[in-house]
Amino acid sequence: MIYLVGAGPGDPGLLTVRAEELIESADIIFFDALVADEILDIAKPGCRKIMVGKRQIEGSPYSINPPCRTVTKNVQGAQNQKSINQLLIQTHSDEPDQKIVRLKGGDPFIFGRGGEEACALVDTGIPFEVVPGVSSAIAAPAYAGIPVTSRGLASEVTFITGQNTWDESHPGVDYARLAKNPGTLVFLMGVSRINNICEGLLTGGMSKSTPASVIQWGTCQNQMVVKSTLSDLVSDARKHEVGSPSIIVIGKVAALSEKLDWLQKRPLIGKRILVTRPKRKEKNTLESQIRNLGGFVVNLPTIDIQTLHGTEFKNKIAQIDNYTDILFTSRTAVRLFSKELHSMGLDVRNLSKVQISVVGPGTKKELQKQLSINADIMPDNFSSEGLIAALGDISKRKFLFPCAVNSRDLLTNTLGDQIDALHLYETKPLVQPEIPTLIKEKLIDIALFASPSAVAGFSDSIKGSDVDLSSVHMIAIGHSTGQALDKLGVNFVVAEPHNAEGLLKACLESVS
Repeated sequence: MIYLVGAGPGDPGLLTVRAEELIESADIIFFDALVADEILDIAKPGCRKIMVGKRQIEGSPYSINPPCRTVTKNVQGAQNQKSINQLLIQTHSDEPDQKIVRLKGGDPFIFGRGGEEACALVDTGIPFEVVPGVSSAIAAPAYAGIPVTSRGLASEVTFITGQNTWDESHPGVDYARLAKNPGTLVFLMGVSRINNICEGLLTGGMSKSTPASVIQWGTCQNQMVVKSTLSDLVSDARKHEVGSPSIIVIGKVAALSEKLDWLQKRPLIGKRILVTRPKRKEKNTLESQIRNLGGFVVNLPTIDIQTLHGTEFKNKIAQIDNYTDILFTSRTAVRLFSKELHSMGLDVRNLSKVQISVVGPGTKKELQKQLSINADIMPDNFSSEGLIAALGDISKRKFLFPCAVNSRDLLTNTLGDQIDALHLYETKPLVQPEIPTLIKEKLIDIALFASPSAVAGFSDSIKGSDVDLSSVHMIAIGHSTGQALDKLGVNFVVAEPHNAEGLLKACLESVS
C-alpha cells in the first residue's frame, strides 16, 4: 500500500488527523520541498525521509522571504514526475512490507500531480489510498483575509494553474474567457508568469481597477501579502520582490483583505524569536504558541542533551526504600527516569513509598504523562528555591534527585548529606554558527533561554563575532539563567512565572 497524503499549505496546524496518523507510522516518506520540517518531525525514529520535490529551495530560511523549511533531510534532489512515479513503484517492489507515504504539499489532487502518481500505481497493480489535504488555493487567501467566495461579491471561484506546460493541442489558459468571469480567479504556481496573467486578463477586457493580491508563503510564519489592483499588481509584486511559491487572487473579494486580514492583527506578527532549547515533538509547545500569536520561530538549539548509560540508576532504584522523596526539576529527568524504570521491568508500584515533588507545571505534566503520577508537592514559585521552601520540614528525610551532571548546586548544597544526585543525562553547549549573521542582519528580535547551558551555547556561538546584542530582547526562564546572561553583559528580563508560560508572557510584554 502506498499513501498519497496532502501535507496542507505550510502551517503544521492545518495537517489533517489522518495525515498525522500515517506520517507517525510511516517507514518511508517521499516528500516535496515545500513540506514543513515540523510535519516531517512527526515521523517515528528510523523513518527514511527522502526529498523528491521538483524544486530546490535556496537562500537563508530567515531572510525576508524565507521558505517554510529550515532543514532539508536526506535530500535526494529535484526529480521529474516520471522518475518520482518509478521511484514509488520500485520502492514498493523492493520493500513491500514497508509503509510508504508520498507526502505532497497542499492537496494531492489539486495541481499536485497526485492523479498521475495514482494512475502509475494502478497500472502497476499497487494499492493506494488518497488522503486529501488543505489546499493553498483556499488556505492562503483565508490567511490573508480573503474569502474566495462571498455573497454579493463572488458566487463562484476558479482555480487555474499558472504553469502552461501543455502541448499545442491544448491551448492552455483562455484569458479572454476568464476576463469575463464574475467570480474569483485563483492562480497557483503563477508568480513567474504574473506579467502574462495580468496582461492576458487586461487584454481580455477585465477592468484595470479589479482588486488583486499576491500571497507568498501563504499560511507560513513568513507569509507576505501584496494588495493591489490588476493594473498595478506586476509592479507592486516586483517592488516587494515576491517570489515562489505564491498564490495570485483576482476579483472583488481581494479587496476584503483590508478589513479581514486577521493574521496581521496578532500581537507577535513580524517578530523573529530565537528559541535556544531543543525541539519538542509534543503538541501545544512554546514554539507553536508563538506561531499562533504571529511570531516567526527561529529554532536553533544552543544546548545538546546526552543521555548517560550505566549502573547508577539500577543501584539507586535497588535502594529505593532508603529514600523518602524524589525531586524532579526538569521534564527531561522525568522522561529518562521513566524510561530507565520501565527498562528494568518496574513501574510506579515500586515508587509507592516515596513522596514525589516537582519544580513546576511542565514537570508535573510530564510526570503524569510518563508515569501516571500526580506530584505530591509543587511550589507556587517555580524554581529550586521555591521547591526547597515547599518541602517544609526536611529532618529525617532522604532525597533522590534525578538530574543532569551539571545541574544547579542549590538543591545539593542546601540538602547536603540528605540528597543523592542520580545523573541521567548531561547538557553541553551547542554552537550554532548562523546566530551571529542573523543578529547582524537584525533577523532576531527576541531570544529565549531556558537554562544556563543554553546561554553558554549562545555565548560560544557569538564568540569572536563582535555582534551588537543591544537590538535583541533577551528573556531568561529563571534567575540562574539570568545570572548566566548577566555574565554576557546584556540587558535581560526574567520570566514570571519561571516556565514556558512566563517566557511567552514576557514576549508579549516586550511588544506591548
